[in-house]
Amino acid sequence: MSGPATAVFGGSFDPVHLGHLHVIGLVRSCTVFTTILVVPNRQNPLKTRGPGAGCEDRLQMLQRALATFGNCRVSREELDRPGPSYAIDTLESLISSNQVISRPGYILGDDLLKQLRNWYRWRDLLKTTVPVVITRDGDPSRLRESMPELPDDTVFLQNPPHPASSSLVRARIARGESPADLLPQSVNEYIEYHRIYH
Repeated sequence: MSGPATAVFGGSFDPVHLGHLHVIGLVRSCTVFTTILVVPNRQNPLKTRGPGAGCEDRLQMLQRALATFGNCRVSREELDRPGPSYAIDTLESLISSNQVISRPGYILGDDLLKQLRNWYRWRDLLKTTVPVVITRDGDPSRLRESMPELPDDTVFLQNPPHPASSSLVRARIARGESPADLLPQSVNEYIEYHRIYH
C-alpha cells in the first residue's frame, strides 16, 4: 500500500455521536488506516425516510465533532449529489478524483455487512475497497464463513460495541430527555441551540 492509508466512513450521521468517534479512534489505532474521510449521505437508498436533520445541519455537527481530530476530514461528496447515495458511486468518484488512493478502507458495522448483498453493485464495492468491519452485533469474524466474497484482506475489529446510536439520541430528544452522555458537547449544544429533533 503506497501513499496515505485512508478509510472512508459513510453514513447518515443523524446526528454524529460518541459511538462514531469511538469507531474512528479504533480504526486509527488498530489498523493501517490512520486518515479517515467521513462522508455523510444525502439519502440512504435502503431507508424509506430521509434523515431527521438537514444536510447542512448534519455537516455542521460533524465538523464540530471532528474539530479536534487530526487526520480526519468531512466530505460533501454525497450531500452535493442529487438522488440516493450509493457507496460504490462515491468510492469510484473519490478514487478517480485522487481524494483517496486505490482500494481505500471502507468502514462498516457487522450489522450492515449482513445486509451487504442488498446494496447496489456490492461486489464492485468489495473489489474497490478493503472492508473494515466494526463489531456492533456479536462476532463479525463469523461473517467471513457466510460471505466468501469478502476480500482476503478484510479487517475485523473485535471491539466491545458502543452503546450510543443516532436512533437512541433522537428517541431521547423526542421524549424530552437529555442525550448529552451520548454526544460530543459541541454537538449537543448545536442540537439544543437549533432545536433539532425536537
